[in-house]
Amino acid sequence: MHEITDGFQVKRVIKDWINFYNTERPHTALDKRSPDD
Repeated sequence: MHEITDGFQVKRVIKDWINFYNTERPHTALDKRSPDD
């Protein structure tokens, strides 16, 4: 885990997490599949 030192890093981390959540993370509503599957 990296230390966040400025607002640009905060935006990047949040954007990356949202992207992971919406495309790669298994969702129970999709029978434990990711939306990209």
